Amino acid sequence: MDGAGDDADYNDDFLPDEHEDTAESSVADSPPKEESPSKRQAAINEHHRHALAAKENQVRSLYKKIGLYRKANAALRRELDNFHNNDVVAQLENKAREKELLIEKLTHENKCLANLQRTQAKRIEELESLKEHFPSKHHSVLEELRICKETYRLYKERERQAEERSAKLHEQVVDLSIKNKQLADKIRQHEQAKATAPATATEEDGKDELEQLQQRIHMLEKNKRAEKAKYERVIQTCQDQLDACKQEMERCQAQLLEKEKALRLQVIELKKLKRQLRELVTESETTQQVSHFLTQRGVDVKMPAPPPPSQDKRSAAPPRQPKRMQSSD
Repeated sequence: MDGAGDDADYNDDFLPDEHEDTAESSVADSPPKEESPSKRQAAINEHHRHALAAKENQVRSLYKKIGLYRKANAALRRELDNFHNNDVVAQLENKAREKELLIEKLTHENKCLANLQRTQAKRIEELESLKEHFPSKHHSVLEELRICKETYRLYKERERQAEERSAKLHEQVVDLSIKNKQLADKIRQHEQAKATAPATATEEDGKDELEQLQQRIHMLEKNKRAEKAKYERVIQTCQDQLDACKQEMERCQAQLLEKEKALRLQVIELKKLKRQLRELVTESETTQQVSHFLTQRGVDVKMPAPPPPSQDKRSAAPPRQPKRMQSSD
């Protein structure tokens, strides 16, 4: 409402007229007859002017306060109407449901974190037990690796000896082949010399010499075949041994490579387990902190209640806002 119009109505309805006030004051406050009438009238008029000015100032200040109170009352009524509007109620109900869902989600996360903490504690215990048994296992693997290296060295030595023996046998075969060739050349030369020689020797000497030569040739051929078969068997045996040694050496080398690979994998696995152990310890501490934080926050969370419906009178107090939950990383 307009404050100026209210002041004017109040002045018209409630303020007394100057003449009426003057008359009433002259009747009520009539001074003694000893004073002069002009002085008494001037004093009365002065007193009325001062009283009227004070009353007007009080009335103006009161009307200003009334205008301010009316404006504040209108603003509070508008806020109250907006607060009891269906849209605001629906919005508050939606917020309440969101808070409930958030509380359920945080409770579920808290349970998951507790389960994860228990699982990580079991994993830490397993890693600790593996860490205790690892030195003995590492020592056994190193011992197996040493044995494989020694076996590999022995087979390498046997291979070298077999190769040396095979080389010697090959040299012997070559020497026997050269001797056989030389004997064949001598027999051929002897037969040529026999064909061109004069017939001075007797027939018996020739027959005896021929028989001796034939026997010698037969014996040499027989010895040659026997030596050849013998050396072939020896060479075949050496070759078989060499092949077996090579296969065994390859097998040992493959085992050695597998052992070295397994050892490297175990070293890598040990480093990985140590890193996982450190991470699990860190995650366990973080999980405990987050769980403790969520537990404390879960106690402080309260659901906002919808405002009660008003029938006759509506409260002008603003709605109480619920606490906002802080997001934790």
